[in-house]
Amino acid sequence: MLDKENKITEYEGYGLGQKVVVTRVPDGKLSFGEIRMIHPKAQFEKSCFTFACEVCGQFRLAYFKDIIENPTASQLKKIGVAKSKLFAPKKRKKR
Repeated sequence: MLDKENKITEYEGYGLGQKVVVTRVPDGKLSFGEIRMIHPKAQFEKSCFTFACEVCGQFRLAYFKDIIENPTASQLKKIGVAKSKLFAPKKRKKR
């Protein structure tokens, strides 16, 4: 599906703005974030997307084939811990 600017907004059931749990490229670490841009290829296995990672606070790349449809409680806990560390208030050093 395309929008007014001819940007792809949906691919294989995943759309822009959708939050997903995924293993990111190239390090394979567990991540969570909102799909921001879709990069389709001729084969689904090679199609990827850019997402705003809420675990590291950066834009990252992942393959559609690496999306985790039903994350386990352990995976969700790891994501929660990582997000809390990233967005926790910084402690000030005493002088």
